Amino acid sequence: MFRIATPSRWAIVLLMVISMCASVRYRLLGDDGQAWKYAINNDGKGYYEHLRMLLLDGDIHGEPWMFTPAGDSEVIKFFVGTAVVQAPFVLVAHLHTLLFAEGLEDGYSLQYQLAIVLSALVSLLLGLWFTRELLLRIGIGEIATAFTLVAITLGTGLLVQAVVHPGMSHVHSFAAVAGWLLAVRHACAQPKPSRWALAGGLLGLVIVLRPVDVLIIAGLPLATLGVVPSMPRVRPKRSGVLRARLRSPAVRPDHHLVRTVRRVDHPTLRQRGFQLGQARHCAASVQRAERTVVLLASAALGGPRNVGHR
Repeated sequence: MFRIATPSRWAIVLLMVISMCASVRYRLLGDDGQAWKYAINNDGKGYYEHLRMLLLDGDIHGEPWMFTPAGDSEVIKFFVGTAVVQAPFVLVAHLHTLLFAEGLEDGYSLQYQLAIVLSALVSLLLGLWFTRELLLRIGIGEIATAFTLVAITLGTGLLVQAVVHPGMSHVHSFAAVAGWLLAVRHACAQPKPSRWALAGGLLGLVIVLRPVDVLIIAGLPLATLGVVPSMPRVRPKRSGVLRARLRSPAVRPDHHLVRTVRRVDHPTLRQRGFQLGQARHCAASVQRAERTVVLLASAALGGPRNVGHR
């Protein structure tokens, strides 16, 4: 049964309220109400330059420190993973600009800055939820999971990265790593191509966000702690095999057996409804008994359970 009021869920709600309030107060408003102008800051500009160049300029016009020489030209020296995660939010902001803004934009107006802030908060929420699910499936209790989530958010630099530096890759890496560990656990528990494909895609995202995070592979033993892979159940073919078996001569009553049973015409059997004196009734009784044996054997072997008599 789905329970809303669990300690770990309340912990996530509390942490997200704190994060959103801090973002509004310190990242969007500040002391002069203009702090939003610097939401995309430091290395965040380098990650964001992929999107700004693609949507607005179409060419390299950023600050020199963002680029590195590559042959006769220059390329952005920051990995593209952060821009991939931010893209849905920035595309919405760009669509708003195309529909409602007047004149050209430089990519650093309010809607773009707000898009980067929202992308960081969403990644924080996803990372906390994935971490919660992983801890609970490992066997950690609700109270311990709640304290762990609070410690990860408030006791490390995660909150600072999500609120003060939303354009950086750290909070997105947190969500991608937690999601990958959870996906691998699901894939190990119930091996399916779709689940392994999801785990592989998330590992690729982890690498393009921050290549050094590939070391998280060393945490696989912990992520898969206590997982017992479910083996696929091999079933025989459907009722066609059983029908063929029932139609075979081996299932049809043996006439010699029928004649032998007719000779054992005991009064007790007649009292119980067995009309052994009638060859047709005797043959039908033997055939039904043999079919029952075949049905029970098929059910014990994992075959079809509901097979009607012909």
